[in-house]
Amino acid sequence: MTSDTWLIIYWGNILIHANHVTYQSLMHEKLLNLTQKLKCFETGEKMKNKITQGFGGGNKAVSGEVIEWSDEFLDDHTVVTHNIVYNRGHIPLYRAAFLADHGVKAVLMEKGGKNYHPLILLTDAHVCAVAGIGSVNLCGKTVTVDSGEGIIYEGEILITKEKETEPLETTINVYTNVGYPTAIEKAAKTADGIGILRTEFTAVRTLSRILTKKFQNTTVKEAIHQSNEADVIYAIAKNEDLKEYLKNDLKQTIKNAVAYFGQKEIIVRTFDIPRRINEPMGNRGIRRCIAEGGGTIQLIAEAVKEVLRENPANIGVILPLVSHYSQITHALDIIMDTGLSLRKDKNALAINYGWEIEQPAASQNNELWLTAFTKEYGCPPHFIAIGTNDLTQFTMALGRDVYAAEKSEKVRKYLRTLYNESDFSVVRQIYEVSKQCSQFGTRVFLVGQAAADPHYAQLMFSFGITPSVAVDSVNSVKALAHEFEKEKTPEKIVKDYIKATCDKYPPKVRPYVRSTLLGLFGMEYYDDSFSWGKRYYFWSAK
Repeated sequence: MTSDTWLIIYWGNILIHANHVTYQSLMHEKLLNLTQKLKCFETGEKMKNKITQGFGGGNKAVSGEVIEWSDEFLDDHTVVTHNIVYNRGHIPLYRAAFLADHGVKAVLMEKGGKNYHPLILLTDAHVCAVAGIGSVNLCGKTVTVDSGEGIIYEGEILITKEKETEPLETTINVYTNVGYPTAIEKAAKTADGIGILRTEFTAVRTLSRILTKKFQNTTVKEAIHQSNEADVIYAIAKNEDLKEYLKNDLKQTIKNAVAYFGQKEIIVRTFDIPRRINEPMGNRGIRRCIAEGGGTIQLIAEAVKEVLRENPANIGVILPLVSHYSQITHALDIIMDTGLSLRKDKNALAINYGWEIEQPAASQNNELWLTAFTKEYGCPPHFIAIGTNDLTQFTMALGRDVYAAEKSEKVRKYLRTLYNESDFSVVRQIYEVSKQCSQFGTRVFLVGQAAADPHYAQLMFSFGITPSVAVDSVNSVKALAHEFEKEKTPEKIVKDYIKATCDKYPPKVRPYVRSTLLGLFGMEYYDDSFSWGKRYYFWSAK
């Protein structure tokens, strides 16, 4: 190539004409600056094509034609394959599972927010999905969906995604929350264990696969339409003809987890599925499992037992949304009646056992429950998991996705600021639970999405809490754990949190707020001016 040779460089929608000398200059000195300018240009071009924005899951980008969901697709799944499907209204979990199983390219949902369970399921199943995009007319249009940003663009746009990095080695374990069977293999490549194996995701997948089966003088499909998917699942657990489908699918999911995770810990959660998506305080979680006679608990326990008989593994069972100690003992009685036992000695059918803290009733009773359980069963619970999504909404009396239903952006923004996992009312419960569990030798997990937030994760590490996050967040949380282990400054992290909390108050009262917080976190200081950097003593959950 000579200096008289001219090149044509194609970059996005720009043609750059350059001779050899200019080319060398671009490559060595100006390429970085050019890249930055081109990225800005590309961002501007994309924004011109932006149709709407919602709440994405994962970090995928796909293009294709949009079709609008119709229940007729349940009879002909080939229609959804390789297409982008837009769902008006709320989308039931079984429909999300149906779409995931039949090769949908992407799912766009009118309703929902960042914690929307159909969004979590689809993300878990590696489907590009965006919730809460509102009522829009997309049918027949070609669009590009960027689930990382939650943006829908008109036309086909090239969006590049960074390749995943290899997970860093850390002494702090990072577990994963996983539920969709097809996601387990990917999860095992990075996570140190499963903090929550969501059995309800397997259950709704079972529903989507037996829609034509006869059930109560009709079909499963019609039964769902007449009531809801939760009612049908609990009814199937009592139905002699259909409950084997559910148990076999549960067994296969747990078996797959053991196959990929080996002797790493796998914690199986009993069902937590509400009748309606936007009904967090309804009859759900362990209270419904028990109220319905315990059939779903028994199915899960039998599935676990059969897996353990075939292949010894490190399996635990955890209960969601516990509010009373009697729920803990009642569920355990059902589990032990199947032949399983608590892991206190060497027994092939022994399991770990614990419960979730997802509302103030559980956090306020935690020390009593730890004491009672230890006395009754001769060992403390093996783990406690804190679900920050529910704990925050029940503490704040504000639904986690309630903002998504508001039309005013100002109102939406205000409600989102109120729902805050970092509020001291929530963090205080987590901190006190971690102290209490430490005294009993019970491990604590944080299984809410807040565990993936950089500041929140560092604070939880300081409390000695193990994070369990979505599969796509494991690597980034491992990087945070690596940084924490390198710096080893839990005191500074807690002090930074205290300062951030104090800054929310008027300046004249901050010293008194700071004094109170230092005492509650077991830190003391000697400084009449209340300035930072004096003498502190910090209690660590570790």
